[in-house]
Amino acid sequence: MTEDHIRELLREMRDDPVPADALARVRSAVAERRGFKAAPRFGWKRVAALLAAACVAVVVMRFRAEAPPQKPALPVVVQQAEPVAEPAAEPVTPAAPVRPAARRVQPAAVRQPAVTAPAGDVVIRIETPDPDIVILLVGE
Repeated sequence: MTEDHIRELLREMRDDPVPADALARVRSAVAERRGFKAAPRFGWKRVAALLAAACVAVVVMRFRAEAPPQKPALPVVVQQAEPVAEPAAEPVTPAAPVRPAARRVQPAAVRQPAVTAPAGDVVIRIETPDPDIVILLVGE
C-alpha cells in the first residue's frame, strides 16, 4: 500500500456516515477505560450568584458601623434624713441703700452656709440599675 492509496481510503471513510448507536458505544467504552463519570451540571450561573452574594456579605460585615460601647447607667443616690426643726424665720426689712463716699471696689465677703447636724440617724439609699438591688447606708 502506498501513501496515495491510504489517503483515498481515509477520504472514503470520511464520507461514509457513522451509525449513531456505534458512536454512542465507542464513547461509553472510552469513558469506561478512562474512568470518567457523568459530571453533575451545577451551572456557572449558580456559582457566580453564590460568589456575588458572598462578596456582598463580606463587604457588609467589614464596613458596617459599629455601635459605640454603652456605659452602664450611674446609680441613683437618694439621701433620706429625718426632718430637722428649724427656728422660725424673722421677717427681713430691706435697708436703705447707702452710697459709699469713695468709689473703691472691695471684694464681696463669701458667706459660709450654716452646717446643721441631723438629729438622729442618716440613711443614704443608692438605687442601682437592677430594681432588685438597693444599697442602704445608715450612719449616726
